[in-house]
Amino acid sequence: MATEPIANPKTYEVSWFKQLYLITVRAFANELRNPLDVKMKLIQSIVFGIVVIILWNRMGDDFTGIQDRNGVIFMLGTISTFGSVQGSLGTFSLERPVFIRERLSKSYYTSAYFWGRSLSEFPFLILFPIITVSIVYWIVGLNTYNAGKVLIFYAIHMLTWFAGSGYGLLISTAIPKLEVAMAMVPVLLVPLLAMAGFFVNQNNIPVFFYPFEYISPFKYAFQAGSINEFRDLKLSCQPNCDPLRDADFNESFEVCLIVLAAIGIGMRIFAYIGLIKISTPKKAVIIRDDK
Repeated sequence: MATEPIANPKTYEVSWFKQLYLITVRAFANELRNPLDVKMKLIQSIVFGIVVIILWNRMGDDFTGIQDRNGVIFMLGTISTFGSVQGSLGTFSLERPVFIRERLSKSYYTSAYFWGRSLSEFPFLILFPIITVSIVYWIVGLNTYNAGKVLIFYAIHMLTWFAGSGYGLLISTAIPKLEVAMAMVPVLLVPLLAMAGFFVNQNNIPVFFYPFEYISPFKYAFQAGSINEFRDLKLSCQPNCDPLRDADFNESFEVCLIVLAAIGIGMRIFAYIGLIKISTPKKAVIIRDDK
């Protein structure tokens, strides 16, 4: 008796692009069929916005106002990052058994599933940041020097959600159980939060923490938001105060936006590699009688 591995001979029935389209539509429809989940995320965005309004209602333009504006910007970046990470945790954790079964039956390519599932979340990556920022921006009195300030602030938080959801997808791929993944979120994100430049000046961060600093979406959301806010903002304490000089940021505004986008793309690539490893079809084994 001898064993001989054989691969599943079935071929794919539709093209990769057709698979991508069908998976995207199916995943988006599944999101809409779960209205409670969508409603809870909407309520979360609204409640967080209201909390920020209560705490930072009508900020001034003096030294205290600078501190308050930094607090609002950092808080909004934190909300966007944690909200996006937690919103993406169940993407692959909950669907893993179905995905593996369909992948082994060659219903679709792993790449088509991954990118289709990711694309289905893009409307929400736009919607939730817009809701929170729209609630907060004008009521607390952030910079309205021109309309571009508001649009840029929207863009910052969309990119922050994009980066955070990349982390969520990676965690979802690496950790099979949703409960364990949720428990690991604070462990993984709090160190990145501490090195965002709000609690400690970035030049005072120990060298061995540098790698974590440069993959922190909190850092780039806070820097980009602060530069957008204080550039062209007239303060009553000027010329004795210069919030951007005092912050001593190491990256420019443009670099912050690029890195946020790069984090989102990079985390998705790592998540995709992890998904490939868990979805590689196991070869079937047949028993052959040599006698």
